[in-house]
Formats: sequence, structure tokens, C-alpha cells
Amino acid sequence: LIMFPSAEGHRRFVPFPSDFEVSGDEVSVSVRPYEITKRVNVKERWRDRPLGEVFSENFQLEKNYLEEAALNKKLLINDLECSPEDLLRNGDVVTHTYLMEEPPLRNEKVEVLAENELLLVVDKPEGLPCHPQRSFEKSSLTEIVRRGYLGETWEYLHPINRLDRQTSGIVLLAKSRKGYMLLSKQLHDDAMSKLYVARVAGTLQGCTSGSEISTEEGEASAIDVLAASKRTWHSVCSLPLHLEKHKTGQPLTTVVDHEKGKEATTHFMTLRRFCDGTSLVLCRPITGRTHQIRVHLSALGCPILGDRLYGSQHCVPTPPGAISTELDEDRLCLHAAAYTLSLAKEDDEDEDEDAAKRTDFAELKENLPLQTGFEDAPGSSVHWSIFVTVNLLGAVERSFPNKGPLDSKRVCKR
Repeated sequence: LIMFPSAEGHRRFVPFPSDFEVSGDEVSVSVRPYEITKRVNVKERWRDRPLGEVFSENFQLEKNYLEEAALNKKLLINDLECSPEDLLRNGDVVTHTYLMEEPPLRNEKVEVLAENELLLVVDKPEGLPCHPQRSFEKSSLTEIVRRGYLGETWEYLHPINRLDRQTSGIVLLAKSRKGYMLLSKQLHDDAMSKLYVARVAGTLQGCTSGSEISTEEGEASAIDVLAASKRTWHSVCSLPLHLEKHKTGQPLTTVVDHEKGKEATTHFMTLRRFCDGTSLVLCRPITGRTHQIRVHLSALGCPILGDRLYGSQHCVPTPPGAISTELDEDRLCLHAAAYTLSLAKEDDEDEDEDAAKRTDFAELKENLPLQTGFEDAPGSSVHWSIFVTVNLLGAVERSFPNKGPLDSKRVCKR
């Protein structure tokens, strides 16, 4: 297993674009309000219904606002003036121009962990969506990296793995369609291994004090966590999960459903137990269902701290001397800590199959910015992987506050 090490003093952070402003207390950052225009094609369920009724129901816009927008020509049908009472027809295109005021983000910058011609690996702060959505347009990971790091708004940048907005950690960004096609298949085929760290309420069944991982100082180190992933997992949850039909204005919700649910499996290991009744848990999702880790932990009676959607009544603890802010109310103690990527075909594949694909993988492997040397092992059964990890505990200290400093070492293993 090879990871991308980052030498101390040479860490790369993505600056916020010039139209972002830091709050007076330097806790948050937000983009200055700007005017934006959206065009939407009339959906089948909108046909023969008043414009005002549709936009009120689907976009939570009040009647008075819609009337004023139409009067000021900020709301158009087929680029023509309209009123909220006009009926929408098949083929209509509605144009809406409005002032965009995006929610504030924590003043925490995206860190670049690795980069080559095809791939960019970053550590995403909690609270930042991976791509533009609803109230977050410029305040999204891909837009901030495009404008603040790549320097061009038109650059291709596509998340290979997508974390929930509230989840921090590793995101793999394809810098080209070629890179996306090469690596996204692994994610969809469940060939990409993942490790997450979560702080939960309570203790998972099967944990004993002898299985906890700690150093003499009482802190779990990154090396210990990596070693733990090779041990026997304390708990395995295989409850089937079903993604409920999305309702406008409501968050996506996944439920345990033995009839409609799809197969879902997650392995868990308790790393530490705290005196406040919470635990630090290592999570390995075998499948990739929406909110899988969150729902499985909740079903096991140990919801993630700050996860109000799935039953957590526990607030995220504030470190000694720190001041809690409104942004902390939406904090989720879940961090994507490590990903593995296969960079070679399996030994039993047809030698004549997908020759071009094998060449692409070889190119990706050769271009990786590894700061440690490695050579092909003898024989033809070499299976290359990249193990990307941030400080498994150190970098998430802000999400998992504790009594003392956490380990800050970066580990490179073969």
C-alpha cells in the first residue's frame, strides 16, 4: 500500500477566491452576494399548472416575491414577460434571475494531498458540499478548487467519490474525463476500499477494553489505526437499506427496509472510549449506499454525534477554551480517512482484454507523485494500490475534540 506523503512545512492549501470574505471573528467565510440566472425546462408534472403555484411548491418562493420578480422581468417564460398566474406548457423554459446569498462556511481551507495530470486528492472540510447544489454554488468544493487552485472556472473537475456536505475527509477529483472513467468504475464496482472515523454515542457491542487502541499518552495514533484495519472487526452490520423518495425541501433519507432495501454491509471497530460515554469508531463500508455508515451506526444504537437526521441527541463537544458557534450546530463527527485504488488488472483477467485500459492504468501509476521509491515485485501477480490518508486523528481534531493533541504523523507503508 502506497500513500501520498506530505512533508511538514510543504502542505498545500487552496486559498479562497477573491470574492470570499472572512467574518470579523475569523470563524467563518462567505462569498459576497451576487446575481445569478437559472433556466429550467418545464417538467411533465408541472404542465398545465400556474407558474406561481409550481415555484412556490418546488422552490419555496413566496407569492409576493414571485409577483415582484415577474414585474421586474426577473422571471420569464420562453424569454418573455409573464405573471405567476400563467399556465406552464410542454416545452416551456422558465428563466429566473435573483440575488444569490450563500450560507457561510467555516474558515477552514481545502488541503491538497496529491496531484498528477489525471487526479487531484484533497482533504475536504466539514460543511462544504462536493459540488454546486441549492444554496451552495460558488461555496462548493469543485468551484473553490477550480477558482482558487487551478485558476480557471472552465477546468474539468469531477468528484469520483462524493461525501455528504457534513462529512469531512478525502475526496478524489478527476481532472479529465479520462481520469474519471478510469477510477469511477472502481467506486461503482465496490473495488475501492474506504476507511472512515466516527465519534458516536455509546459503545458498540463486542468491544472490550483490551481491544482499544491507545498510546502511553492515551491517544490513538495514525499507525495504530492503520494496523487496526488488519484486525478482526468488532461489529458487522448487514441491514438492507432503502433510499426513500425525495421530498422537496426535505433531506435525503435512507431507512432500514428488509423488503425493498438493497444489500449493505459495514464493518466497525472501536478505537477508543471516552469518559463522556462516547466512542471513536473505525468504519469500513463494504458497499456504498447513501448514508450507509450513518444509518447502520444509528441502527446499532450508536448514532454519530451531531447526526440529527438519524437520531443523535448528542451535541458535538467543544474543546476547552473554544467558543461554540452556529456553524457547530450542523457539525457531523464523521471523517473519510483513507481510500485505496487499484492501479493494475487482476491476474485472472484475459490478457488480450482491455489493453488500452491497462495502458491507461500504467500511465496513471507512473505519474503518481510518490515521494517514496518502489519497484515492481517479481512475478505477474502484482496488484498496485494507492493508500491515501490524512492524519487519521490529528487532521480531524477539530471534528473529534479531545483532552490533548492527537497524532500528526503521516504514514507510508508498502
